Amino acid sequence: AGYEGRLCVVIILWDELSKNGNMSPEEALEGMLSAGADPNEYDREHEGWTPLTTAAFYGRHDAIEILLKHGASIDYPHEQGMTPLMMAVQQNDLDTMEQLLYHGADVAKGNHENQTALFLAAQEGKVDAMRVLIDHHSPVSTPS
Repeated sequence: AGYEGRLCVVIILWDELSKNGNMSPEEALEGMLSAGADPNEYDREHEGWTPLTTAAFYGRHDAIEILLKHGASIDYPHEQGMTPLMMAVQQNDLDTMEQLLYHGADVAKGNHENQTALFLAAQEGKVDAMRVLIDHHSPVSTPS
């Protein structure tokens, strides 16, 4: 529908659109998705990120809810294998982690190297993120 990469741009510019846009970023995102934009499409201009990995990275809770409502896959990784949950871990964003886990994010899903979100949190010394993941029974690595 001609929206390739535009969903990620809306999410990245969320605050700016909130201040200066003719419509809210929520309205823009809803409108694009309702018009046929794919909520799981890779954005080639932003390292193959998906709209949901972008929203998780930036902690855009409203965008996460809208994307999930329109069929975004909770565990769909970006092209380098990072899931939305892993992106939230990378940012040490406990609220976004909890939101994704509430919606069923798979704590056992590994990236291209079979590293789970817990492994990544431990590797970066993010103790609070580790606690959240352990509370959700996260393994350190995926079975080989």
